[in-house]
Amino acid sequence: MPKMKDILTEEEQLEISRLRIRMLRADSIFEGKKIKNKILSIIRSAEKRYYDELEKEKKISV
Repeated sequence: MPKMKDILTEEEQLEISRLRIRMLRADSIFEGKKIKNKILSIIRSAEKRYYDELEKEKKISV
């Protein structure tokens, strides 16, 4: 299983880093939770893209 750093694009990694800094500076728990959800959605979309690519490669090799 690859690590998340291998799956994420450079742009996604930078966006997550920016959001993590914003989360640390958040004034409220609600704001921090919204930022955390954005981070998780970026990670989920990267995972989905990775598994879709793997599935396509399997179909091609068969």
